[in-house]
Amino acid sequence: MADLTILFATYNGQDVLNETLTGYTKVEATGVSWEIIAVDNASTDRTNEILVSYKGLLPLTILYHDRPGKNRALNAAISKIQSDFVIVTDDDAIPEPDFLTSWLEASKTHKEFQLFGGTIEPFFQKSPPPWMQKSRFHYDEIFAVRTLKTGPIKATEIFGPNMAVRKNIFDSGIVFNEEIGPNGLNKNYPMGSETEFCRSAESHGYKAYFCENPKVRHIVRPHQIEKDFWRKRAYRHGLGFGMQEKLKKTEKLSRFDTASILSRGVIKQGLCYFKYLTEYKEPNRQKALWQYYWEKGYLVGRLGI
Repeated sequence: MADLTILFATYNGQDVLNETLTGYTKVEATGVSWEIIAVDNASTDRTNEILVSYKGLLPLTILYHDRPGKNRALNAAISKIQSDFVIVTDDDAIPEPDFLTSWLEASKTHKEFQLFGGTIEPFFQKSPPPWMQKSRFHYDEIFAVRTLKTGPIKATEIFGPNMAVRKNIFDSGIVFNEEIGPNGLNKNYPMGSETEFCRSAESHGYKAYFCENPKVRHIVRPHQIEKDFWRKRAYRHGLGFGMQEKLKKTEKLSRFDTASILSRGVIKQGLCYFKYLTEYKEPNRQKALWQYYWEKGYLVGRLGI
């Protein structure tokens, strides 16, 4: 039985895997029994070749899952986990040297908590524009940045590139929703897979805690600071939020309620786009456009239109 399991899924990750896995070769692991489970989610590039090249350097188990969808891949790996404390991360999240020892300490110190979030800092491969750096424009939503103080938190404050779960949550039957999250065949996938998982666990009485010390640097590729990327991300973020809200509501919407949500959403979109057209200062102009695309996604997710 290992002390810790690192779990991630990867789809066509050849551009980031070397940096991430090299990071794991540099972590302090003295006194830590650990394993990495990497799930190749039907990649068509050099992902498998890169993973195999690290088998002699890391305690690495490579799985292959041919059905597209990050959450499907993660769920397929649950039965292979050999520890009671699982760090769920991404293929583009580079660990700091004390990553393992910090998480091991957290697992032993905060035994009354079952869900954990860790620090996530952006690692830009290309500098974003000055206005974005100054305002940190939607860094949380676009780059999954997370820098909270150590202590109890709401489960929805945990972000995917650096989260940990006690395995008894999986054992209880709570797994990742396979209709949400990254999917190689769906560019407009609804975001929020980890949020939905954590919210579900919290609703069953599990408690969440944030730990500052376990840190990852989340790789931000050059195309991810372009407007086209984060506009699509705004849409997917709203889509995921709307879908999760729909899942929480057990009653069927009446025609009146549907019309009310739709009309309010369309009005909000119009106001946001008008502000975008008439605002000349950044980041206010881009914030308006972000909200416009978010509202579009929300309506699709909430109403299924």
